[in-house]
Amino acid sequence: MPDRYPRSLARDQLRWLNLRLGIRTPDAAEHANRQIRTARGLLQRLFGPRPVPGVILGDEVGMGKTYEALAVIAAIFRHQSSARVLVLTHSHAMAQTWADRWDWFRKSAVAPK
Repeated sequence: MPDRYPRSLARDQLRWLNLRLGIRTPDAAEHANRQIRTARGLLQRLFGPRPVPGVILGDEVGMGKTYEALAVIAAIFRHQSSARVLVLTHSHAMAQTWADRWDWFRKSAVAPK
C-alpha cells in the first residue's frame, strides 16, 4: 500500500479539514484538534518513512474514531484522487451508514482543493 501513495501524505497537516462541523460546545475545538492530531498520526504511521500495513483505532465511545478514519480517507483521496478505499462493516445497514457519513463528511468538512 505505501509504495503507491506519495510520501507527502505522511506530512499532510490536514489544514484543509474542518472537524468542528458546527458543534458549539465549550470543548469542540479541543476535540477537533485531538481528532486532527490522531488522523495525522495515522497518516504518519501508514505512509511515513517506516510504514506499517495497518492500524487499529480504538478508544472510548464518542471520541471521534469515525471522523478520524474519514479524515485519513479524505487525505488519501486528496493526494491521489484515483485511490481506492475499502471499509469493511458487519452489515449492509452499517455499510450504508458509512457511505452516508462519508458523503456528508466530504461535503461538510473537506475544503475544496
